[in-house]
Amino acid sequence: MNLYPYMRQATSEARAIVRSIISSSPTPLSTRDIFSAAVKIPAKSASTKNSKFITDKMALAPYPDHPIRSMGYLKHTVLPDLAAAKEIEKVHVKLDGSHAEAEQQPAPTSKSSAKHATHAPSRAAGDAWLWKLKTSQPPPSKAPKPEDPLVEAAGVNEDYGHLNKRRQRARKEKVRNDFSWMKEVRKAKSEGIADAS
Repeated sequence: MNLYPYMRQATSEARAIVRSIISSSPTPLSTRDIFSAAVKIPAKSASTKNSKFITDKMALAPYPDHPIRSMGYLKHTVLPDLAAAKEIEKVHVKLDGSHAEAEQQPAPTSKSSAKHATHAPSRAAGDAWLWKLKTSQPPPSKAPKPEDPLVEAAGVNEDYGHLNKRRQRARKEKVRNDFSWMKEVRKAKSEGIADAS
């Protein structure tokens, strides 16, 4: 027997609404910003129409027929669900006056009272935790290996386009031989130093 008039987990429609609001915003949003935008979006389906347990408790929700029925449901159910799925994340930001005002605005207790709600005075700018889409971190790029100094000394990467094909082949062959010889000399020096020590 279901003792609760509402589902106690985030519905797919609620998640879709919140995801759409956050993804369409160029800046991070507060929970109240998201709630204010969410309740303006028409619900595709009324969540309470099929409930067999219509109780007085349902009237306590500001928007009982909307997928985002209350600030508490958004804050404690929908947002944590999306965060757990790594779709959104909280970020620490500095609030300006306009955003501080949005945070200060009290949640309406009903649809009728929402129409008559008055804006609270804006508070001083400060810090806040806001919501944004979670961005995937690119894997750290591997630092390029330093080029062997012998490569430049032997002229391995030089451009020989100004030479005709025969001279290009001869020059490349000479460079390969010089490079191999330099490597042998360096190896011999290293072995000599190791033996001396």
